Amino acid sequence: MGAELAFSWLQFIGVVLAGAIFYYSKMLYKKGNFKRKDFWIWGGFSILLIVASIIPTFFNFIFALFTRRTLDTLLIFGLLVSFGLIFQVYVRLQQTNKDVTELVRKVALKFEEYKKSSRKRK
Repeated sequence: MGAELAFSWLQFIGVVLAGAIFYYSKMLYKKGNFKRKDFWIWGGFSILLIVASIIPTFFNFIFALFTRRTLDTLLIFGLLVSFGLIFQVYVRLQQTNKDVTELVRKVALKFEEYKKSSRKRK
């Protein structure tokens, strides 16, 4: 009975966590901070987490295709997903770096123009 109670709490925590992820990603998408692709990725992840929390044996047929041990397959998929997310963060960081560099360059040029025009006035 104790193991069943602990397992149901884990299921509850999984569903609440997935619901929070889905709600937060939806709010970020509505505010314009998330692209549509981001919303679909995190929404799909949260739905998969809800399904895995409610029906833990649902994905056993997928795990059986890769390895016989479920935990090994989960670890491998988790590692692959982590690498994918790290790559996505890296790409966004590079884009942000490029945007900041361009902005600083524009501000520096405007400031230089301002200094020249203020010298002419004197």
